[in-house]
Amino acid sequence: MDFRLLGPFEVVDDGLVLSLGGRRQRAVLALLTIHAREVLSVDRIVEEIWAGSPPSSATRTLHAYVSRLRGALRNSSNAPQEILVSRAPGYLLNVDESQVDSLRFENLLEEGAKQLAAGKPAQAHEAVSQALSTWRGMALADFAYEPFAARESQRLMERRVEAVELRIDVDLSLGRSGEVVAELDRLVEEHPLRERFWAQLMVALYRCGRQADALGAYTRIR
Repeated sequence: MDFRLLGPFEVVDDGLVLSLGGRRQRAVLALLTIHAREVLSVDRIVEEIWAGSPPSSATRTLHAYVSRLRGALRNSSNAPQEILVSRAPGYLLNVDESQVDSLRFENLLEEGAKQLAAGKPAQAHEAVSQALSTWRGMALADFAYEPFAARESQRLMERRVEAVELRIDVDLSLGRSGEVVAELDRLVEEHPLRERFWAQLMVALYRCGRQADALGAYTRIR
């Protein structure tokens, strides 16, 4: 079973996207996925899901949501253990890192950085390419502007940009300067204050024999 945050929130089992109920019920599972393997208290879940203004029935409603979600996960999973666990003072999503796309992404990104630092750009390229391939769009796209998910969505989107920066460093290490110039031209327009993209663009242009253009890029960012 795969819990996916790197795009619209979804849970996939054996290639099928599970039906998780209404928006707020899905939000409960999304919140628990953001904090996978961490116990969240009932009070915290209620506060976050109802954005600080819960109705008097919120706790009872939350328990009903969890019961339905357990049914959906249990009926679709071959896992021997309970996935959505009651653990005082609240609930825990009992999954390992391989079952959450954001955790796989960050592990692969760290592996890519380690391989590049070790002077192994080919291995770094494989790891970073796999990391970027896990993305399907804006992180938590269907909840990205809701308070419970906004910070994590923004953090993950920043990590995605860092992954692109690392992948370009890897491409430059592999002598692919000419292949990344057009991409970097686009990236500095999209992220005009991100110095690393400008530095990469100047290096790529210089290595392509375009010293005047590299100086022009330096003048623009200065």
